[in-house]
Amino acid sequence: MNKLEAEKLVRQCLQRVNSSTDFNSISNATPLLENRLITSFQVLDLLLLLEQSSGNRIVIEQLTPGCFKTISIIANTFYTLEACDVC
Repeated sequence: MNKLEAEKLVRQCLQRVNSSTDFNSISNATPLLENRLITSFQVLDLLLLLEQSSGNRIVIEQLTPGCFKTISIIANTFYTLEACDVC
């Protein structure tokens, strides 16, 4: 999966978690938690949606701080499986 497809899937998952925000208008580099676009509680729902949409089981112990910081980082971490500078 390429990066653009991955970012689109992340936006769809985010939209399901927080339907009151238009994630299509959010930059890929915008800090999601810092800007209160999602809450720490919503990260759990997002995690389940990412697992379902990627078809890959996510091992919680492998998650590191920063993996949910931005749309771009989430896409890299859960879909393109590229190395994450933050994670």
